[in-house]
Amino acid sequence: MPAKPIWYTSLAETVAALQSADVAMVDSRMLASLLRIGLRRAQQILAPVVTERLGLNGLAPKEAVLERLRQIAAGEDALYEQRRRARLAGKLEKFCRDRRTQPVLLVEAPTSITGQTIDGLPPAIRIQPGKLEVEFISVSEALEHLLSLAMAIGNDPDRFERLAAPDRFGQPTRQI
Repeated sequence: MPAKPIWYTSLAETVAALQSADVAMVDSRMLASLLRIGLRRAQQILAPVVTERLGLNGLAPKEAVLERLRQIAAGEDALYEQRRRARLAGKLEKFCRDRRTQPVLLVEAPTSITGQTIDGLPPAIRIQPGKLEVEFISVSEALEHLLSLAMAIGNDPDRFERLAAPDRFGQPTRQI
């Protein structure tokens, strides 16, 4: 199925804008501007309702253009495109919501780390306003501590912000 024009989704706004316009006749430049499309496509849309010519430019009565746009908006292609875009917007919204609530794990980790809380962090990890400290003996321990810290932050970002944010003067105010 060929791609549907994006202007299908803005037909209602275009009709409203054209209704409030103080003009009797509409040309292809005005229609192109309202729909944010190319001049050639505007000419194609306008062609069935053109009643006058000014040079090579076709002019159509505003009411006829409004009726034409309403017919296009009520057509099967426009309805399909509006529904398709609404479904896509819903899926994108769900994806964004899921990403915020369930961050993607880039490494495999045991449940004890993925469910990590800030209060349950090992003593080798300290959060202070404007400062994080991580002590470790080996590189693998460092990576484990960093992953624990990242998971704890992801599980409770508000608590982390309260603990780690310096006061408004940039001075530490609290420690855990």
